[in-house]
Amino acid sequence: MRRTVIFSIVLLLPVWLFAQKPGHVNGRIIDTNKEAVAFISVRLLEINKGTQTNDNGYFDFFRVPAGKYTLEVSGIGFEAQKQNIEVIEGKRTALSLQLNKQDNSLQEVTITSRTMRRYNSTTTEESKLPGNLIDLPLTVRVIDRGLIDERQATEFRQVVKNMTGVTLTSANGDFMIRGFQHSGEYNSGSAQLINGMKNFYTGYTNDLNLVNVERIEVLKGPTSILYGANSPGGNFNIITKKPLEMNRYTVGASFGSWGRFRADADLTGNLSKDKKLLYRFNTSYQNNPDYRDFIYNKNFAVAPAIRYKPSEKTTIDIEFAHNHINRSVWFDWGVPAWNNDVLAIPVKYTSHEPTDNVQIRNTMLSFQLQHRFTPTLTFHSGFNGSGHNLEGHTHSPSFFNPIPGPDSSVSRVYREMIANNTASFFTNYLVWEPAKGRFRFRVTGGVDYYKNKYYSDIKQAGGFDGVPSINIFRPQYQQASEKSYTISQSLSEMTFTEFWGGYLMGFIDFNDKLKLMVSGRYDIYRFSYLMANTSNDSKPFLPNVGITYQPVKGMSVYGSWSKGFMPQTDQSIDFGGPFDPQYSEQYEVGIKKEFFNGRYSITAAYYNIQRKNVLVPIDPVNDPWGKREATGKASSKGIEVDIVGNVLPNLNVNAGYTYNDSRITRSAFEIEINRQATNAPYHSAHVWTRYNFTSGAFKDVGIAVGSNYVGFRTTDGSLDYPVPVLQKLPAYATVDLGLYYRYQNLQLSANLDNVFDEQYIYGAFNAFYMQRGLPRNILFRAQLSF
Repeated sequence: MRRTVIFSIVLLLPVWLFAQKPGHVNGRIIDTNKEAVAFISVRLLEINKGTQTNDNGYFDFFRVPAGKYTLEVSGIGFEAQKQNIEVIEGKRTALSLQLNKQDNSLQEVTITSRTMRRYNSTTTEESKLPGNLIDLPLTVRVIDRGLIDERQATEFRQVVKNMTGVTLTSANGDFMIRGFQHSGEYNSGSAQLINGMKNFYTGYTNDLNLVNVERIEVLKGPTSILYGANSPGGNFNIITKKPLEMNRYTVGASFGSWGRFRADADLTGNLSKDKKLLYRFNTSYQNNPDYRDFIYNKNFAVAPAIRYKPSEKTTIDIEFAHNHINRSVWFDWGVPAWNNDVLAIPVKYTSHEPTDNVQIRNTMLSFQLQHRFTPTLTFHSGFNGSGHNLEGHTHSPSFFNPIPGPDSSVSRVYREMIANNTASFFTNYLVWEPAKGRFRFRVTGGVDYYKNKYYSDIKQAGGFDGVPSINIFRPQYQQASEKSYTISQSLSEMTFTEFWGGYLMGFIDFNDKLKLMVSGRYDIYRFSYLMANTSNDSKPFLPNVGITYQPVKGMSVYGSWSKGFMPQTDQSIDFGGPFDPQYSEQYEVGIKKEFFNGRYSITAAYYNIQRKNVLVPIDPVNDPWGKREATGKASSKGIEVDIVGNVLPNLNVNAGYTYNDSRITRSAFEIEINRQATNAPYHSAHVWTRYNFTSGAFKDVGIAVGSNYVGFRTTDGSLDYPVPVLQKLPAYATVDLGLYYRYQNLQLSANLDNVFDEQYIYGAFNAFYMQRGLPRNILFRAQLSF
């Protein structure tokens, strides 16, 4: 208690010292045709403060000290412009600027601005944080809509290859981030937050549809100060598309390998003459057959949104999203190794039957309100209600006997399952930005509330109940009818998760060079296992301190220390639960450098993360799969380097390299201690670069080349505990190509992925459940905007 009081006094002391009201600068950038110019760089040179215009051409500078400034506006395809302005204490300075084009085609300039500029976002949409990434003492990377469209990505996992330090580990939405597994479990909600709010819209064993996604922010390290319970490696914050003032309609269709097909539409505009009521409507349907036998995924999504702006001070957003998935698998277990060969199984092999089917329905309703009481005080309120419903029946390898026998056959089980999730998240917080002289201060404080109810019922039949095994080299399907199976096992589970969280964050700019971040969060977390009437409570306090020093314009050196926590995803009393949550602690130092007013940037960071309360078996010799205890520990340290942006006017680059040393430091199994963590490569790298031709014979043509490298990893290669044999997963590298052509409002695209048909394993639960990468495939797309 004493530490909390002292911490609050230190955090709030600068507020009491500042009484002078800062000014507020806002405005809009248009072109010679009176059209909004989006994503143009705007800077106040004297205080080295920058931002970008939004989709409607608007920009804002808050907490600007009174004085005279030079406002600089610049962007690719437009002539740079400077304007002298004066900011008056406590007043708003409103501006309207018109930029001249540098060539004769407005459409080309608009596309260049939206596509080329957006590789390197210099700001974050997370309103709890100051907007400029270079000012933050942490690593934030942004995958924007331009890059998503270039990759023709329709699901979240397809853009992971462009995230430094993040690798895909399963077909079910699981990832490694900074050496730690990150997944969306039923107790904690989805791995991907929506507009900074916890949800369960993405659902368990399901990937996020990107139809209504504008950008993805990857916040590295424990970010529990912002969102509460979270993986120590980081978090993904999904920013959805917002309604625009101008009327714009986009429709598209894609088709490709294995009969894949997708149709989508993005419609937006105003519903009132005064443009106070806006709408956006996104929808898509896709039929996505797999290269493997009997594996399919049909997906229908609809996502309408309304924005109401009753005044310049108030914005209200209401969004709805529904996703209906019809697929053949519940949980994709992949393929086993054969005689230590991880690629020996035929490419088209699957343990599923042609009759397998799972229906998933995900629904989300969200509400966001932002009201500016004064130029220095803003109130934010949000609600996210989400639900996940699953019903189906599938075959899969036996979990307790997945090893192929001498006759190369694998035992299977048949499951009939029902699962239901409902989750609600409420958040309310204030952002206060007082200033005095050269000092600038920002305080963010608020309260979160989250609750989640989960229910599942699984009925199962095994080999002794009539479920036939399957030969991994010569599979024979439909050997028996599902009606002939005898259901011998039934497992029902019901849980309730709830937490309250309060937090306070302070950002102090002592001058143009030195900035400090201090924050703390206190959570009251409760987990209830309703089937046994047991519960587990925890009340973590999570501090965070960071400092940024900017010796020259466009460059910052930073360091930070933070703590985080994550509830256990397994709380079953049959296995020793409920368990205390996992706690993490991170130290990070780094350097950020922007070039040409943020046109491109280089970021390098070193991190060291410690994690405790990892679950390990109580009796590893006699009962390795039985009761557990939360006494394990793990560590992860490494280096990340990012290069993103327009390194040349027509050349865009998104590249990164990671060295990660992730190890188990305490375990019940002696062989695991100091061992490389499962699925965590020491080395990984990616690059995606696009060049646009703006003249000559190839005018209006763009070409892209990408490559991904993931070093070797390990996983358990046997079930012979307490001394399991390790299975090595080979390193792999893939190459992707993209070709683009634009004619007026028509955009044509072609993407060839895995050009050299590399055979590889990208993730594994163990050597019997491994995930195989996609073979060479091609996807064509036509898109019309009007």
